[in-house]
Amino acid sequence: DGTCTKLSKGNWCSARAACYDPLTRRAAVFCPRGLYMLNVDDGSWSRLGQSTWVFARAAVLAPGGGTAFVFHDHGLYKGSLSDGSSERMTKDHWGQTMGAVLSGDGSPTAVVVYANGVYRVDLRDGSYQRSETKSSWYTVNALCPLGANAYVSTVPTGK
Repeated sequence: DGTCTKLSKGNWCSARAACYDPLTRRAAVFCPRGLYMLNVDDGSWSRLGQSTWVFARAAVLAPGGGTAFVFHDHGLYKGSLSDGSSERMTKDHWGQTMGAVLSGDGSPTAVVVYANGVYRVDLRDGSYQRSETKSSWYTVNALCPLGANAYVSTVPTGK
């Protein structure tokens, strides 16, 4: 019916990336001042670790939960959702990432929409392949996983 419920009095407007863990019903929210775990049932939250995430662009939950992969201006990071610790996996620049989702095929792969292409990123080692090269994706504002058998239909413009 389109109704919304405000969960928290926190100011989340500076959030850079987020991913949701359905097993714990918490969202990991990456902000300039830190990583926050937001309980989606009651709106409570807590800060994890000391890392700041000013240059985070997108995050995906690892298959099985407990870990998030963050696409960042300074590389691909792997972060613990239990204590907030993180490690940089690669130094690849992901600064023009528009969004990322798990591939949906059961593999440890993220599909990353970048400003000038779409990439498949292996979350085990950070290696990647560009899978789409003919489009510009600068106008993407949000990306949502739709499942393995999702279809997208667009209406032609100008006709």
